[in-house]
Amino acid sequence: LSAPACPGPERVGRPCPPWPVHGAVVVAVIAEKTVASARTHADGTFLLSLPEGRYLIRATNAGGYAPTARTTVRVGVARPVSITLTVDSGMR
Repeated sequence: LSAPACPGPERVGRPCPPWPVHGAVVVAVIAEKTVASARTHADGTFLLSLPEGRYLIRATNAGGYAPTARTTVRVGVARPVSITLTVDSGMR
């Protein structure tokens, strides 16, 4: 996801939820080494197939302004992991 999604301050009663990012690069990293990568789909989803272990997952926004979001996850055997990463849109 990317946020903020609307310019200026948030207004009461006018929600401005984050929006999906199409084409963001998502990587799984262990010990400073990228072990898998994917690009996000139009709806912002991505899929990485990883063996059991602990990974740093990092997403880099698509386009000229390329901030990153990151989180650490533990992948178990045959257990899908769902995460949400939100990158800075650069909008103010």
